[in-house]
Amino acid sequence: MPPSPLPSPVQAPAPKVIATPPPPLQSPAPVSPAVREDYLAQVKGAIQAAVRFPESAKMLGENGRVQLHFFLHNGQISDVKIMQKGSMSTFDSAAIAALGNARLPTVPAGLKDKIFDLSIWVEFKLSGQDE
Repeated sequence: MPPSPLPSPVQAPAPKVIATPPPPLQSPAPVSPAVREDYLAQVKGAIQAAVRFPESAKMLGENGRVQLHFFLHNGQISDVKIMQKGSMSTFDSAAIAALGNARLPTVPAGLKDKIFDLSIWVEFKLSGQDE
């Protein structure tokens, strides 16, 4: 008796693939104005905390203030301009130095990649003096 051929294998039906659409791209949640204002207040506070009162102004008993304009992007300051000079040129240099020396706060997640156009007053006031 000749050998009988082996039965051909039966293929199992292919499993059904259910295509699931990718989740919709979610735009970042809008940042609350309070988060933005709090961050910018912290930036201004950090700059003011970095102010070093010029010795020459201290010896003369001078107070002053300088208005600076700059851009802030991801914790980096750029395009600094003096909008209003101080009563002494040493105040101007000290105000710009404060920008470079400031320990800026970490940028909140919702504010990353945003560019802030800021104008701030840098104050130089001898302690113990009222305005």
